[in-house]
Amino acid sequence: MNRPPEHDVDRDFVALPDALPELVGLFDPNYFRQSRWFGDKDLDVSRISVVDYFSHRLPCTDSCPDKIAIFAILRFHLESSRGEDTTRQDYFIPLVFTHLGPGGPLPAGPISVSAPVEREPLLIIHGPSCRATVYDGLGDPDFVAGYSLLVSKAASIPGNHGTFEFRPVPAGDTRIWSEPGRIERVSGEYSNSLVITGNGLIHKAFRRLSPGRSPELEINLALKAGGRFNRMAPVRGYVSYRPRDGTEVTLILAQEFIPNEGDAWELVTRLARDYYEGCRACKLSGGQLSSGQGGTAEFNASNALGALEETAAGMGGLLAELHSALASVPGKAFEPDPVGVKDIEEWIQLVRRRSEEALDVAPGVARGTSREREPRGGTALEKLTGIHGELREYLGRMHDYLASLARSGDLGKKIRIHGDLHLGQWIKAKDGFYILDFEGEPLLSPGERRAKRCPLADVSGMLRSFSYASYVSLAPGAEGLRPRVEATLSEAFLRSYLGRIYELAPGLMPVSEQEVRTMLSLFNLSKALYELIYEAKSRPDWVEIPLNGVLDCLSEIEIHFRKDS
Repeated sequence: MNRPPEHDVDRDFVALPDALPELVGLFDPNYFRQSRWFGDKDLDVSRISVVDYFSHRLPCTDSCPDKIAIFAILRFHLESSRGEDTTRQDYFIPLVFTHLGPGGPLPAGPISVSAPVEREPLLIIHGPSCRATVYDGLGDPDFVAGYSLLVSKAASIPGNHGTFEFRPVPAGDTRIWSEPGRIERVSGEYSNSLVITGNGLIHKAFRRLSPGRSPELEINLALKAGGRFNRMAPVRGYVSYRPRDGTEVTLILAQEFIPNEGDAWELVTRLARDYYEGCRACKLSGGQLSSGQGGTAEFNASNALGALEETAAGMGGLLAELHSALASVPGKAFEPDPVGVKDIEEWIQLVRRRSEEALDVAPGVARGTSREREPRGGTALEKLTGIHGELREYLGRMHDYLASLARSGDLGKKIRIHGDLHLGQWIKAKDGFYILDFEGEPLLSPGERRAKRCPLADVSGMLRSFSYASYVSLAPGAEGLRPRVEATLSEAFLRSYLGRIYELAPGLMPVSEQEVRTMLSLFNLSKALYELIYEAKSRPDWVEIPLNGVLDCLSEIEIHFRKDS
């Protein structure tokens, strides 16, 4: 591994935490910027400062070196390429100082440490009194063991400007925290850091901090009270920072790890591939399967399509149960509010903003779509610019139509919802599906993630996810079968959801299914435009999926207004 920055410090090892404000200025910002959880990667880090921290000595045995853990909240000051100080962002950075021995210069070559680490040290310290390394602490089992001990004690530890609070859930139940056991750091594209421990917990460290209690923690505790909804991973403890003059901030959330067979994305794409391959093998076109079992390939395709329908229906019913449970939580933060004209105006304005931003990324969309994969009826750039006029006309008519319904109270209620629902947020366990990660859309502000919204926004997230799954799993030569896969998933999900939600909480939904589908077309359009912007910036080869979604939504809206005219 490469040698990180070195620093000469004339302090004993136990006194090193006192030098943290000085040491963070020596950290290499690129160490953090290469992490998935670090935002604003297009800005430069001008400096790093300390917001608050506390340190504690980690339990140590003869086989491990002396270690000090630091719970640190660091502020990254960011600037544009022109050197303008544009913003600042606070991050939770857990650190471990590892004692390497008495003072003196470090030997040349790689640095050897006992703890398993994900990357190289942040900093090497040497001086007359000690030699030490500084690591990101989350991959260190001694750090996790030390933090678990503090949770088991329900400790409250003062920093310089606030208090770090460690809390088990339920309060007083500390049995699961006594022996964390082995740790496994979860790799992947996550906006937070995840660790699984041998005591059956998964620990989520929130890196980029926002004021307020985590929506996941808030919703989990509210739903668990009274047993309102159990198809989620129970919270078993958390760590918060409470500044003296501010709002509580969640740093770590620990939940029970649910053994599972994989997520719904894996399941649905596998079944869709089975359907495509089965149809192709028996040379079926258009997805038309006979009623008999026929040959093995046809039988497999029919079974796969049936399994897709059953899977989607199961998820639709469970989402309805979640929304009904969220609507039943007492208190101002959760009680349903009617959808009003102001809500309609905000939804329409959001679509307008996203359509303008989509036009800004149009050149990237044009470059990202190959001639063989052009959206229907022309090039990507032609379609994107061509629909702008249609969008303006349809949104005006949509506003007038929905606003009139809102005035009569026919558009249902808004509640706390999941907020970022897609197939990857469901896991399949032996006893059925569970829904995960209630943090909401990562790019939204904390206030926006906690705001009450129309439940159909979650439904729309699933419908768009089904569309993605039908494209991503597509086999060569099976393009004509794709619409049937998407339609089977979407209709089964929506039919099950509406049947259950009208039974459990009928007042949440618009009065008629026609209004439900009209509102869904608006939410689907907003979501598809968001996806289009994201794909154009991040994965240009995928832009055809949301662009075709935009075209589908416009077709649905056109059909609706054609019927009404």
